Amino acid sequence: MNNINMSNISDETIQKALTRYIKQKEMANNYYKNRYANDTEFRENHKKKSREYYQKNKEKIKEKYELEKEYKQALRKYNYYKDNNEVDKYIKLYSKEWETYFKDHL
Repeated sequence: MNNINMSNISDETIQKALTRYIKQKEMANNYYKNRYANDTEFRENHKKKSREYYQKNKEKIKEKYELEKEYKQALRKYNYYKDNNEVDKYIKLYSKEWETYFKDHL
């Protein structure tokens, strides 16, 4: 593996690399947004692949959702209260969920 001497890399070089990376990601995102919006054949192929993937992996998706169901529901509720600046109210109403999922992480 290549050993990179980080002391030779300046903040300016890092900033240029980050800027270039962000610009490339935006260009790719815009390309596929425009392509999906304007190219009906691409859009239909994308929808077809999505349907096929879902049909093929329906059971796996269902199992994964069932495993994470309670956490996702708790996270949805927490984000709602957080967006409304009412985290204290969430903690009072759903203390069990708070203790289980969020207390140690937030």
